[in-house]
Amino acid sequence: MERKWPPSARWTEDDVAQVGFRNKERMDFSVARAMNFLMDRDKEKRLKSNLCALCFYSGPGMAGQAITGWNCRVCLKDQPLWGNTSPPLACEKCSKKHKLCTDCGADLYLRVRRSNVVPITPRALRKSSPSS
Repeated sequence: MERKWPPSARWTEDDVAQVGFRNKERMDFSVARAMNFLMDRDKEKRLKSNLCALCFYSGPGMAGQAITGWNCRVCLKDQPLWGNTSPPLACEKCSKKHKLCTDCGADLYLRVRRSNVVPITPRALRKSSPSS
């Protein structure tokens, strides 16, 4: 069945202008946010908040309004009730001790920690192959 638009749904120059204006605002906001992320202008405040640059400059995410019980995913201890449905990943103590973002659990400086990663080398691959 072919969908027919009512006459009032015709796309007009005003629609083009409005959508263009909104998209330009969104683009400007995204560029400003990216610049904040890259320049890390509030680094001291961000580090005091125990947040990585992405979580700090992205702003609050979406969460439901319900008081939520949660456990720290590092020490596994019960934590005080949280004011929404998006509790932190790590408690403040663990976040400071391990230099982790409380929201996402990444390194505070977004460094990739490779100490526990198994290196993939030709020798390691030969050892793990079933034919050896």
